[in-house]
Amino acid sequence: MSTFSRSYFRWVFLLSLLLSFSCGRKDGSDSTSTNGSTDASTSAPSAVQNSKTISPEEKPNAPSAPQPKMIVRNGDLTLESTDHERTMQSITNLVTASGGYISNQSTRRTDDAKIFSELTVRIPVEHFDSVLVGIKKTGSEVVSENISAEDQTKRYYDLEGHLAAKKLEMAQMQDLMKSAKSMTDIIAIKKEILDLQADLDDIEGVTKQIANEVSYSTLRIEIMSRASNAFSPKMGTAIGRGFSTFGDVLGETITFVISKSPVFAAMIGFIYLIMWMSRRGGRKEKEREKPTLTTTTP
Repeated sequence: MSTFSRSYFRWVFLLSLLLSFSCGRKDGSDSTSTNGSTDASTSAPSAVQNSKTISPEEKPNAPSAPQPKMIVRNGDLTLESTDHERTMQSITNLVTASGGYISNQSTRRTDDAKIFSELTVRIPVEHFDSVLVGIKKTGSEVVSENISAEDQTKRYYDLEGHLAAKKLEMAQMQDLMKSAKSMTDIIAIKKEILDLQADLDDIEGVTKQIANEVSYSTLRIEIMSRASNAFSPKMGTAIGRGFSTFGDVLGETITFVISKSPVFAAMIGFIYLIMWMSRRGGRKEKEREKPTLTTTTP
């Protein structure tokens, strides 16, 4: 059901309750004089008339004060810096000095020694322009910039008007609750009060959010660092990776040798035995092939 339909049925329900209460009081005073009944009969329309919500537009001769503008300013800024840490510190100092704060921050490093940081800062709207100029003067190169301004004036004051009407309706429902006699009326009025409270909470939440966005501008900043010598960082990274790979291979080789040492020892012993037997067999063969010397007696 739409908001208009709910409000319409709520007012019908409110008027019916008022009329039922008025009729009850009229029936209880039948023994009074004619003037008394006339007063009772005219009191019911008065109660119904007083229960009508009077919006600010219906008030006669209401002075119209100028409404302050509700402008929401946000921005996105991308910077390129040769001194990443100095740029980050300068931005932090500027934001803090203006009364703002950093709501989100993240940093990542790449293999070629570059650094990327993303910051979301909230700055009081009266200091937004000065802080933005100061950030641009931190020695960084501005890669991109996008500043937006959104007018939320009509939406904000429309919501405030709805909020005032809902509060008046809530007060009337609470008065009806005090006069309700039957359990049916009490349950029905309680349900209406709960629905009204939910509407009040929703409207108040939106108005507070708009007021906060108007008071504090949001600036999203991305900082990219560029290395002064691209060859040196790459060379250092390559050398570091080479030493790391060599260490891993050497460690794995030593671990493999130690774990297989019994097998290697058996293989070496077997090879040594074969070589020893081969040498022994060779010596015996040479001894057999030597000529036998004979001596003759004269």
